Amino acid sequence: MITALAHFQARRVWHSVFDAAPLTQERLGHDASPLIRDFIASCRQQRIALDWRRHVHWLRWLEQQGRHTVSHEPAVRKELLAACASAWAHDGYIDPDASRIVIADPLTAQALSACRPSRFAERVRVCHVRCELPDSGPILCYRTLAAEQASPWHAL
Repeated sequence: MITALAHFQARRVWHSVFDAAPLTQERLGHDASPLIRDFIASCRQQRIALDWRRHVHWLRWLEQQGRHTVSHEPAVRKELLAACASAWAHDGYIDPDASRIVIADPLTAQALSACRPSRFAERVRVCHVRCELPDSGPILCYRTLAAEQASPWHAL
């Protein structure tokens, strides 16, 4: 029974990560499934929630595992950060007054933004934005906007 539950959980996390990040899956190849199981175990051990930030946690975990050829590739980073921004936009319980998120990646000097959809089934659009990146070193950051009032930058 526990094995079946663990398999179901691994499959659910696999889909929640890779359905939104097919390039990442392609770059990892056959290593993707065993890596997801190890990632889940690491998150459980460190008590890391696989919430809207799961793609950032996955990116950091890949870096910790020495998968720099994947984790430092700009297209992979963009894909994972876009998935993270989209997940935030779909979750109306997190900062419900905010309508937009901006995620900054100092490593690639990119910033991505996503707006919450105005209708239930509306697709989230993620786009590049020009903004002053935070002076946070190599740390990924985000800020939310509510009625054009920007929050301070927060580390992801």
